[in-house]
Amino acid sequence: MNHSQSRYVIYSCLVNDYDYILPPVKIFDGFDFILFTDSNVSVNGWEVRKIDESITHLPPNLINRFYKLFPHKFFESYHTSIYIDANVRITKNPLCLLDSMFLARKDICLMFHSKRKTIQEEYKVLSDRKKLTFIENLLIKNQIKIYKNKYDLDKLILTENNVIIRRHSNEVIKIMEFWWKQILFFSERDQISLPYVIKALRYKPLYLNFSPFKRNNFFKVVPHKRKCSLLVAKKYHSLVWFAFSKIQSFFKKINFRL
Repeated sequence: MNHSQSRYVIYSCLVNDYDYILPPVKIFDGFDFILFTDSNVSVNGWEVRKIDESITHLPPNLINRFYKLFPHKFFESYHTSIYIDANVRITKNPLCLLDSMFLARKDICLMFHSKRKTIQEEYKVLSDRKKLTFIENLLIKNQIKIYKNKYDLDKLILTENNVIIRRHSNEVIKIMEFWWKQILFFSERDQISLPYVIKALRYKPLYLNFSPFKRNNFFKVVPHKRKCSLLVAKKYHSLVWFAFSKIQSFFKKINFRL
């Protein structure tokens, strides 16, 4: 597809200093990198924007979810965006992923979960690892019970949601608004609600058969701040960049020889 007249945005949101803010592995032609944060920082490669005052009353996790779900509210000059969690690094030009979505005539592109297939499995892991508060545990139990009364839960497709590619169409905005209602009414764990939202609105996204958590050409995940030191995160970032540069150099040599 011809992208010469288009610009796209890759964006992320970091609240409460949850992750290390690292420069993009590479700046890709046609893409702008924008980071929303409540931290007073400057990072090479990122255009840093403060959290919008209209949503600062929300808890940190919901601020993140708001940006994650509603790019159209903040990017009037872009028709397509790529959301990434703050600990996700893009290692290869994602333009071909946009092409795949456009050619499939889809407005949302998601990735299958790397380890689990159903929301019941996701809930069990969250519960077993004691990641849920007492209230949140009750909310998700009720949420799953309601979803189960409407659909076969085994047929709801679980996705990662740390990378979301989408066009800001009216249909997508409708999906995001319904998703937001589920998050507010039940749990903020968006992986639990999105499979239901997709099914309830009878939408069929483009699913990519890989995950940022597993080996792939496009995305890598850096551990959260509470799980590693800044030195480890920077070393990981450097290794990703080193691998990227070597691969790029190899293909340039092949093209030259051809």
